[in-house]
Amino acid sequence: GEESGSAENSTAKTMRAEDVLSAPRPPLREQPVTHIAVLDLEATCDERKGFAPMEIIELPVVLIEVATGKVVDEFRTFVRPTVHPVLTDFCRELTGISQEQVDVAPDFPEALMNLNAW
Repeated sequence: GEESGSAENSTAKTMRAEDVLSAPRPPLREQPVTHIAVLDLEATCDERKGFAPMEIIELPVVLIEVATGKVVDEFRTFVRPTVHPVLTDFCRELTGISQEQVDVAPDFPEALMNLNAW
C-alpha cells in the first residue's frame, strides 16, 4: 500500500511538471539512454458513460536529454478525429482544444508520420 505522510510522498504530490522542467537535474547514476521522449496525449471524451472510442486529438512530445535533464526539442500537433469529428462541450472545456484546431489538423496516420519524421 501507499504510505502517506512521508516527506518523499508529499513532495511528489505537490511537484508539478513545470517545476521539474524549470529546474532540470542530471540523473543520480549513469543511464543506458541519452534521450527520453515524453508525451501527453489528449483524446476525445464526454461525461456520458460508454463514450467510445476515444481518439487522440493532441500529440505533444518533448525530447529530454538525460545527462542534463533539459528539454532539447519539442513536437506538437493536433489530430483530427474521424469517429467523433465534433468535439463535445465537455471535451473542449476539459482539454482547452477548440473545434477549429482539430478541423484543420491532420488525421492520426498523418500525424504519426509527422511525429516519426521529427
